[in-house]
Amino acid sequence: MLAQLSKFAVIGFINTLIDFGVFNLLIILSGTQSPSSIALINSLAVCLAVANSYLLNQRWTFSLGNRKDVQLPRFILASLIGIVINSGIIMLFANLNVSGIISPYLFLNGAKIFASLISSAWNFLAYRNWVFRDDEVMPDFQKIPSVAGLISIIIPAFNEEKRLPQRLRQLAEQLPAHLPIEIVVVNDGSRDNTLDVMSNFAQEYPFIKCINHKKNLGKGAAVRTGMYNARGEYLIFTDADDTYTADHIEKVAKNLMAGRGIVIACRKSRGRERIEGEAGWRNWQGKVFNLMVQLLLLPGVKDSQCGLKGFKRELAADLFPRQRIRGFAFDVELLSLAKSLHLPITELQVSGIECDGSTVSHLLAPLSMAWDLIKIRLALGLNLYALPDLPSLPRQWALLIGIFVLALLARIPWLWEFPRYVDELKEVDLAYHIFQGQALPLHNMAHDIGALHNYILAAIFKLMGTSIYWPRFYVAITSALTVVLIYHIGKKLYGHWVGITAALLLIGNGMHILVTHMAWSNCTTPFFFCLAFLALLKAEEKKSGGWLVLSTFLWALTLQTHSSVIIYVLVVLVYVLRPQFRQLTAIKSRYYLLASLTFVAGYANMLYYNLISRGGSFYWLKYKGYALEKHSGLTTYLHNFQEMFIELLRALSSTYQSQDSWGHYLANPWFSLALFLMLVGSFWAYQEKKSLPLYFLAGAFLLMPWINQRYVFFLATRYIMPLVLCALLIVSLGLVRIAEDLFALLGKKRILRLPAFSVLAGLMLLQLVPFYAYCADKSDTNQSNRLALQIFQKTIKISKPGASLVILDKNLQLENDPLPYLLTLAQQPYLVRNPSVLTFSGSNQEKRKTPTIYNGNRLVGIMSAESFAALRPRLTPQEIDSYSCQLTMPASAHGERKVYVLDLGLVPQDNPYRVERKAPAISVQKNRPAGSANHAGR
Repeated sequence: MLAQLSKFAVIGFINTLIDFGVFNLLIILSGTQSPSSIALINSLAVCLAVANSYLLNQRWTFSLGNRKDVQLPRFILASLIGIVINSGIIMLFANLNVSGIISPYLFLNGAKIFASLISSAWNFLAYRNWVFRDDEVMPDFQKIPSVAGLISIIIPAFNEEKRLPQRLRQLAEQLPAHLPIEIVVVNDGSRDNTLDVMSNFAQEYPFIKCINHKKNLGKGAAVRTGMYNARGEYLIFTDADDTYTADHIEKVAKNLMAGRGIVIACRKSRGRERIEGEAGWRNWQGKVFNLMVQLLLLPGVKDSQCGLKGFKRELAADLFPRQRIRGFAFDVELLSLAKSLHLPITELQVSGIECDGSTVSHLLAPLSMAWDLIKIRLALGLNLYALPDLPSLPRQWALLIGIFVLALLARIPWLWEFPRYVDELKEVDLAYHIFQGQALPLHNMAHDIGALHNYILAAIFKLMGTSIYWPRFYVAITSALTVVLIYHIGKKLYGHWVGITAALLLIGNGMHILVTHMAWSNCTTPFFFCLAFLALLKAEEKKSGGWLVLSTFLWALTLQTHSSVIIYVLVVLVYVLRPQFRQLTAIKSRYYLLASLTFVAGYANMLYYNLISRGGSFYWLKYKGYALEKHSGLTTYLHNFQEMFIELLRALSSTYQSQDSWGHYLANPWFSLALFLMLVGSFWAYQEKKSLPLYFLAGAFLLMPWINQRYVFFLATRYIMPLVLCALLIVSLGLVRIAEDLFALLGKKRILRLPAFSVLAGLMLLQLVPFYAYCADKSDTNQSNRLALQIFQKTIKISKPGASLVILDKNLQLENDPLPYLLTLAQQPYLVRNPSVLTFSGSNQEKRKTPTIYNGNRLVGIMSAESFAALRPRLTPQEIDSYSCQLTMPASAHGERKVYVLDLGLVPQDNPYRVERKAPAISVQKNRPAGSANHAGR
């Protein structure tokens, strides 16, 4: 253990460098002080350190671990708990206000050191005792030589020096006269003279074999060892005491020889006890445990714990290699596996006699067995047993969950602050009206886009309640799921490692994150595109008409998200109507007809809208002419083609700085690397005849530059994001094929895997750095939502739920005017007025002398500096200090602007413009000096 602890400490030091380096880098680049954002950045940094921890600990610290099939899911679960512990402590400390005592960065790093020590202690114990636990290595059960007709009796023994001699003598003298037997006794790390007793009997009786465990592993492990060392055609295990006699064993053996596959003894006596002389506490424990077994795993099995069970060898070969439980609940596991594999089980009633001398703990054993039942239930649910009738994908699911969580963590820190609301709140507002039952639209706010996105948001409001945060969070979820889908697409087209590479590159791709930071309908286009893409690949792989029909329906839903998807739909139409596709899949014509009808059904609302409006989408596109090319021609096409290709490569390489020429772009090494890998990947995609991504790229570049001229960073990237995904698959293919050639050249050494993983992790991280830096640079500008969110949050904090009215200054100018939409989503009533017309009926001093209770609303004012200046003469200095909250807006062309959030008091129901003042229920800001501000762009 000391050696393992030393190695763990060395790896921990390396992981700490990764963890702290990434944490501090992202904190500095993002500039965030939000506890939740700090916790998320910390989780991302810890995830990278955890990935390195798995590779090094598996190969060095705990290299004896041999259960490779379960190590990864166990590691992910243990590490996620460690991350929760670590980030929870960080978040707890981040909520403490120590700005006047110690540097915040120094304090956070101190908190992180403390959190790392706690989580490292958890990780070491979990890795050593569970994740990389060393299990006994067993040979292939089928390759163990066997003897036809022989009956093997396995007896596990732990500290049985008193009871074992009588047991062995009884069996050795009675059974050989009736049956051909061997007795395999397994000493399970006994601390008494059990091993000597066994050895003496083995010398006296040649058919007794002794097996020794150096340390105690548990009854289940001992029985499994005995089964693997037995040569019989029929295998029976029993206990080291005399509860079950030689006659009981003979009955089980004869049932096996008669053709029954699995025979289990079922205890029965004349009284309420299961066996004669059984103690009351043991009888009660057994019945409670059996009830749990029947509820969780084996309904109808009356006695799963009887210590006498027999198996035909071929059935034991299906069960014991899958056995995982070492303790006393291994019987339940074996029977549960038999049930899942549909193996026949015969119950044989026996009458036994209670024997003294058991070493089983009365308290700890039942608790351990109960925990084992839960583990068995979970293992069956996740199919960790690799049962043929269930999907054997525990590692796959662990990988997919890990990809999803990592992608979501990378996207959340700037999700609501950047970029600023443009038209997305109009789409969200339409969804809110659907939720309220005030609208049932056929199309989105833009008439060329379907209303699918709005109805999905309305459903989210219905299920989760209205909030300004749900729309962007939903889009972020689809973004993270897109990363998972890209893995599947890459794996299906070009192999597992291409899928992994594409997923990791997409996790950190700044352009994809920027695009999916908006709640626009077309920000979900990549997700639906990948769903439809994957379904089409399934149709081709499985030669399935059903998958083709599903794919066309998903393409219709994708088209609902943005009209530019029509280009990809045309590409799919050409692809599936090719003679090669039809010959390869042999899908019947009726499925093509059904697919066409399904597409119409999926896009029916937009088709109906264009019928009743006589082409309303096309009129809208003419109105939206700023995005369309008005001077079509070859020269314009070539110019647009070049701009589109540059935009694609910028998105692939996360190149944020615009350049004047190709030469300047090629001077950027990441831009040039993306171009090189795309060319290499295109070659390999063509060579391997897996060219569907190339079809999408070719179709888009043939058609889109004729009709579209809008290539402005980052807005244009939304329109070509499906192409970015296709190009990313091609880039990943090129990268993996180059790496494979290098591995082959260097001899395919396993030691090269760690540098390869490090390169992939580095590429993912290096994309996040410019994205976070870009967001940080824009956070103090009008391109951020920070000010609007601060105004909204301050207003909601002051407002009294159900009894407040917000007066929104009509002279207050915010980019895209987000406050009405935000207040609507919060279900906060508001009026757009000029606050300067408000008058006050009395001072606070008068009201304290003659208090009056009003049934009207509390007024909260959001006003510009001009309106506040007009209102200020009617407020006392004390009221200004007590009520006002001043925020500085990012500078615009008109200079610095300020906004004030004020608690204006109560208004009588009979006069909406006369305010009765009284002391505020919530003091937003006390005695702040004039000019002191809460800066939104800080």
